[in-house]
Amino acid sequence: MLSWSGDTPGLSKLALLTGHNSYMACRYCDLPGIYSNHIYYPTIPPSNKMNDVYDPLNLPKRAHKDYKTRTEQIIKIPPSKIRDTLASNLGK
Repeated sequence: MLSWSGDTPGLSKLALLTGHNSYMACRYCDLPGIYSNHIYYPTIPPSNKMNDVYDPLNLPKRAHKDYKTRTEQIIKIPPSKIRDTLASNLGK
């Protein structure tokens, strides 16, 4: 397979990612989501999280080693609510 194309939910399923409703939904960067009626990804967070300000032109990028490390962390835990929560928090 040389490439995949599709909408975000379809590509997330093919890449075994958690999708657009998780806290680490972006498949390109490591920008964490914030919950406020739904999960969103601000580059300037609410005032109670001002330590986490990101430059939109220089977001923290995901790397292949990040995918491998996160997948290994999740696989070590037997299927459970804890595993599902970890997967959502890691975006995998």
